[in-house]
Amino acid sequence: MSNIRFNVINLYQCAPGFVTKERIFDFDYLLYVHEGKGIYKIGNATYKAVMGDIFYCPPSVRNTIIADSEAPFLLSGLEFHAPLYRGTLKQSISLLRAPFLIQSIKQMVQECQYKKN
Repeated sequence: MSNIRFNVINLYQCAPGFVTKERIFDFDYLLYVHEGKGIYKIGNATYKAVMGDIFYCPPSVRNTIIADSEAPFLLSGLEFHAPLYRGTLKQSISLLRAPFLIQSIKQMVQECQYKKN
């Protein structure tokens, strides 16, 4: 039995050229790119990020989002707890060939938004 729990699932439209300060979370974090492009930095690695990409950032690792000035991101951040899987997740993959997973993320975002009153 897995022990995965999602704590926060959001949807965020970045402004052109949006940049976060360097962040360090105390939870596991997935960043999914719905639209747009830019850069996502995780620790010492820098990734080009485009539609369909999903990134994993483990707890206590610095990360920064840099949106493109002409095609800014529409992102979902998924904060979760999964200590049994820590260290086994890839930092970056494309989901473009996995429409079921893309639809699953969209459904989770939609359900989370409807629960807010």
